[in-house]
Amino acid sequence: PVHKVNVDAFFIDKYEVTQGSYIALMKENPSDTKRGFREEDIDTPVGKGYPVTRVSWFDAVRYCNARSTAEGLQPCYDVSTWECDFSRNGYRLPAEAEWEYACRAGTSTTYFFGGDVNDVINYANYWPDEAEYREAMIETGKWNRPLPKLLPVGNKKPNPWGLYDMLGNVAEWCNDWYDRDYYTNSPHNNPYGPEVGGMKVVRGGSYRDPFAICGHRGEKYPSGKRSLNALVGFRCVRKAEEAKGETKGQIKGGQ
Repeated sequence: PVHKVNVDAFFIDKYEVTQGSYIALMKENPSDTKRGFREEDIDTPVGKGYPVTRVSWFDAVRYCNARSTAEGLQPCYDVSTWECDFSRNGYRLPAEAEWEYACRAGTSTTYFFGGDVNDVINYANYWPDEAEYREAMIETGKWNRPLPKLLPVGNKKPNPWGLYDMLGNVAEWCNDWYDRDYYTNSPHNNPYGPEVGGMKVVRGGSYRDPFAICGHRGEKYPSGKRSLNALVGFRCVRKAEEAKGETKGQIKGGQ
C-alpha cells in the first residue's frame, strides 16, 4: 500500500558492487561460470566492471563486513546469527525502505525520470521483449532476436541523485526478510523488515525482467542459494552521521 516512512540519513554506493571490487576483498569471483554455477541459458559475463552476480545473501553480508574492516569501520553483521546492528558505522545491505528511497530520488512519479514508459530503456537495462520471447518459445521453440545481456555498471543514465542501475541490470539484495503484508503495519520510522522469514527481499529487477519500477517488491529469493542468483547482485549502504568530513543527511555515491 502507498504509505509514508522516515529513514535516517545514509550513504549508498553509486554503482552495484563490481566483480573487481568483490575479488579484491573476497579473493574469488562467484560470477565466473567455470566455477560450476551456471544456468542453462544464462552465462554471466566475467570482467572487473560487471556487477558481481551469483552471490547469496550471506555472501553479500560477508562482503559488507570485509569492506568495513578494510576501511577501519565497525562491521554491522554478527556472522554467528546473521543479525545486523544498525547502530554501527560499517557497511551493510540497504533496508528495503532505504533502497526505495534512494531509487525514487525524491520523485513521486511512476519512474524517477517521469511517467513515460518509453524512456525506461535509457535508465534501465531490462527486457521489454520478455513476454514475446515466452510466447515464441511456447509456440515455435525459436527466438530469432538476441537475448538480453548483463552490462558493466554505469552504462545507463543515473537517477536524479546520481545513482546508476537502480533499475535493471541486476536485482539487488536488501537486508529485509520478505513478507508480502509487512507494509500494512510496519513502523513509520526506519522500517527494517520482519524479524524472521524464509526469503530475503531483492529490488530493482534485472536485465531479464520485463519491467523496471521503483515500487515493485514482488521479487524475493532464498537467501542461501547461490546457483539460482545469476540475476542478483547488491550495493552497500552505511550510516551518514558517522562519515568523517561529510555532511549529515547527504546521499553519497561510492564504490
